[in-house]
Amino acid sequence: MPAVADDALSEDAREALDEFEAATEAIERALEPFLDADRKALTKELRPLERAEVHCEAARAIVALFGMYLKTLGVDPEKHATAKEMKRVEAYRKKIEETRARLGDGARGASAGGRKASVDVETAAKAIKDGVGSPGDLLKASLAAAGGDKGDGGEDGKEDGGKKRAASANKGKGSKKAKKK
Repeated sequence: MPAVADDALSEDAREALDEFEAATEAIERALEPFLDADRKALTKELRPLERAEVHCEAARAIVALFGMYLKTLGVDPEKHATAKEMKRVEAYRKKIEETRARLGDGARGASAGGRKASVDVETAAKAIKDGVGSPGDLLKASLAAAGGDKGDGGEDGKEDGGKKRAASANKGKGSKKAKKK
């Protein structure tokens, strides 16, 4: 509410004040869900591109509100240092738009919870059978767990209890005392 009586204001000033008050209330209503929400929880659920948009729009709102405040003080916001900040925020907004145009909705690996890669056991088994690579204990165990071919290494999919692997790991490695002598 104005501190000056309505009679002391001109019609133009009253109109401008009413517009300013309506704009401020609209901004408050628009920002209310954002301000009431837990920011960490909100941004945790968003993809990185969406997080960047939220931060950029919040910065734009803050600069716009400060510009409105400067106008109430009679200061031209275009001549204030915030004009430089608004240009910087707009430059970031353009970068975000360019990135969105290039990536679409950002679904190409830009998930909020990190990548969720999965192993296709059947495809890996086919590649091994075709001669690409050699089967390891982990793959055989995965095949056994998936109900696929247990391989040629025994009932549980392991070759001699992992003794070959342990032997090959120690191959060429003697005790430190033996090497010193």
